[in-house]
Amino acid sequence: VLQWAKENASVFYQRLRYHLIETSPFFLKEQKERLVVYEKEGKLFWMDPEVFEKGKNLMEGCFLSNELVDAFPVHQVIFDHGNLKEIYVTQNQGRLNEQWGEPSDPRIASYFQSMGITLQEGQRAEVNLKALDWMEKVARRLKKGFVLTIDYGYLAKELYGPHRREGTLLCYTQHQTSENPYERLGEQDITSHVNFTSLIQKGEEAGLQFTGFVPQYQFLIALGLLQEMESLGREMSEMDALQFRLSLKHLIQPESGMGEVFKVLIQHKGIDQPQLDGLRELRSIPWV
Repeated sequence: VLQWAKENASVFYQRLRYHLIETSPFFLKEQKERLVVYEKEGKLFWMDPEVFEKGKNLMEGCFLSNELVDAFPVHQVIFDHGNLKEIYVTQNQGRLNEQWGEPSDPRIASYFQSMGITLQEGQRAEVNLKALDWMEKVARRLKKGFVLTIDYGYLAKELYGPHRREGTLLCYTQHQTSENPYERLGEQDITSHVNFTSLIQKGEEAGLQFTGFVPQYQFLIALGLLQEMESLGREMSEMDALQFRLSLKHLIQPESGMGEVFKVLIQHKGIDQPQLDGLRELRSIPWV
């Protein structure tokens, strides 16, 4: 964002103040090393997570997150004989075992009820209460502006449909995907698809207004990605242009790339009926 703004939008860059909230000491160190030039220019600042959570000063601007919510810890549940049970993990003689019990948080049951969702018998699902807490904090700190959330997931009706009997919990390690969180402990990232309906509802409860929700490919194309591809392609060699187009195609291809599963949710506060280019219908864009 900073590099693009500096090279392509000088007026915007002059006004830009980018605040990063980082909880990982490892990534914080890496960011400070790689982004030192923007810090020296007075464009980049780091905000302590505790200061953000407990602070009372209201902010104006845009809260931007990209693949943040999917990484929050979740509660895994199963619908068993007409009752919602939480899946706990126990240890017996060095082996990890699942054990079902009553939900650890009363919000888990109301989580599904508020969206009109009833799981099928034997169906597993994830409940991301941390995402609701995060959205409430963001909404509380925002005085005027936008919340832009980019992540992979679905609205509740699709996310918890009967065709997803095993939920969406996935593990990643060294570019490999697994559905078993009990192997390679501490060596793989565990994620789950985002329930965007819950973010919309919690945002409205906390004072945000719904602006729009679109697939990533539609958002990028509406912002002019195809024109950008054409313009940059003319400045590259034939081989570089081909590789560039293939990499961008993965971002916008609905069928097999990231364009459909990744979504863009925009919410606003203190702004009257904002009209954003990224939310335009594709048929209204002459290029498409």
